Amino acid sequence: MPSQEEQELLARIGQLAGKINLHKAQQAGVQSVPSSQASYLRHNTHRHGAFPHKHRVQPYPSTRGGPTGFRHRSLVVNKDGTQTPPSDASSPAEGSVSTTSSGAWISKNTRGQRSLINSAVYDKTNEAHVKAIEASRQQKIRQQDAREQQQLVNHFQRYSGNASASHTSTNPTATGNHEIEIQGIRFRVANSGSKLIKVSGDLHPVNATPKVAFVGGVKFHRSKTGNLYRDGVLKAQRGDSCDLSHDLTPQRIPTCVHFVKGNCANSACPYAHSSVSSGALVCRSFGMYGYCDKGDECEERHVFECPDFSNTGKCKTRGCKLLHRERASVLRKRADGDEMEDLSSDDEPVDSDDVDSDEVEEFITDGAGDDTDFKVQKDYISF
Repeated sequence: MPSQEEQELLARIGQLAGKINLHKAQQAGVQSVPSSQASYLRHNTHRHGAFPHKHRVQPYPSTRGGPTGFRHRSLVVNKDGTQTPPSDASSPAEGSVSTTSSGAWISKNTRGQRSLINSAVYDKTNEAHVKAIEASRQQKIRQQDAREQQQLVNHFQRYSGNASASHTSTNPTATGNHEIEIQGIRFRVANSGSKLIKVSGDLHPVNATPKVAFVGGVKFHRSKTGNLYRDGVLKAQRGDSCDLSHDLTPQRIPTCVHFVKGNCANSACPYAHSSVSSGALVCRSFGMYGYCDKGDECEERHVFECPDFSNTGKCKTRGCKLLHRERASVLRKRADGDEMEDLSSDDEPVDSDDVDSDEVEEFITDGAGDDTDFKVQKDYISF
């Protein structure tokens, strides 16, 4: 049995240990420990004799009464000195940028983390980001250009080796002496394979040259004079100096399909939000030319589809390159019209109005795999 002096000494040691732990907790930002816990430590030393440190309990922050410490420290910039509590309901979308009331700071939300950036620093960072994107685009163009040139060199080497009767040079760098034949038309290779020039004395018209041709896996486009230019050269040459207008005006942009259905949640949607019915006819001017003078005031839908096929279910343009989408309502109307015409067409001779097998085959090929409207609409007939 410990003596009275030893018990008092152990009690003082336990009290001192409690104060030390309390001081450490306050330095760590935790609120003070209630007196009940300190007394518990004091009585605990009497219970366990001369080894109280083995059973000492780490104090916990108080949860009853009094302000608690902050777990997350944050910077609040306020011009008037008053604090405005944050609202989780109106949190901005990912990647959004908003300006604070002071005007000198920008709140940026990226990847679920919100940060406060000075406006001057943000402008410099944004400008550097734009320059980095442009530099990356130019680097990709240069890499594609070098890759296409190497493909052409390899192709011309094989072409010169296989054409035993040809008098062209076998040196891959001397592309100016190469000649190549495309669909019966002979071209001379120039500018390291970036340009194919029709040989002098060729009698083929300009439209005989294909609009798009592939030489050694490299894409070429036809010019107005009948020559061919490499696709990579045209992309690098256009860049930002394209003379065509790229402005997103209501006359040029299509109608937002999500807005028509009433569920467009994109505040920065680049498409036109016009109050046109989803069952309205397709605007012929916009469908054929991609431009409509009426803009938002047009009562027809602005979509990149064949207006004749979408509105009537028939397209009489042979080789039409526009999108042909089949809709159940149009198919039903066309079927009803065909049945009414069949009543009086038993004795009519065969003429140009009859179905051409070539056009049917082309129609089936063009529409293969495009069944998005059948998945979206509910008023179709399953076969």
